[in-house]
Amino acid sequence: MSKSKNKNVIWTKEEENYLIKHYQCESWEKMLLSLPRHNKSEITSKASYIGIKRERLWSFDDIEELKRTYSSFNCIDDAVKFFNYKYTKKQIAKKAYSLKLNMRKRSVLFSSVNEYIRDYNHDWKSDSLKACNYKCVFTNSKNIEIHHKYPFSKMVTETLDIMGYDKNSDEVISQNDLNIILTKFNEIQAKYGLGVCIDVNLHKLFHSTYSFWVFDEDDWNEFSFDIVNGKYNEYLSERNLALSSSHIING
Repeated sequence: MSKSKNKNVIWTKEEENYLIKHYQCESWEKMLLSLPRHNKSEITSKASYIGIKRERLWSFDDIEELKRTYSSFNCIDDAVKFFNYKYTKKQIAKKAYSLKLNMRKRSVLFSSVNEYIRDYNHDWKSDSLKACNYKCVFTNSKNIEIHHKYPFSKMVTETLDIMGYDKNSDEVISQNDLNIILTKFNEIQAKYGLGVCIDVNLHKLFHSTYSFWVFDEDDWNEFSFDIVNGKYNEYLSERNLALSSSHIING
């Protein structure tokens, strides 16, 4: 028998073996029932001493969200962002594989253009942040993302169509061509106006409600109306968010 590193608690060999085998993925409820002589603090201390870590367990709601949205992501980073960094790339990929989920297949050309524009869309991002005073337009939260009122992927597609590219091609294009495409994209993006800064939780809520790539400004207007008029008050409260005074007055 051995003691934990931080507490004077005796562990049997059978208990240690159970911990090594089950600590990563067993629920706390079942683990505490299986190790009745030890509390949660003693178990985590022992696991740390042994050098094992828990994998984050997926909630039923998150699994359902993943099933519904995974095919709409452009890359695994989008999924990580959607879940507010609650799960790692490895955890999401592993869960998606176990559920037999697949992302929407993108061509080499579309993927490279999409990624390049996202990385170098600096002026639009900067102007959008300034226009919103660097905070959520509903809650004044500083934990924000910039929402396109018109889908980003649709603007990429429109740009490629205008410039005569086959968006389904696996052609690899040059840096110079990417710069030219970016310039044209900026012209098209300007037609749809600046983005709107909203709290990351509200951004997730919008896309959960209206999808990632099939929505328009009318959807945004409806979403804004519903927020201001209290439809999502419970959602806000659960995430320690509240409408700013200006929206409460206007609402």
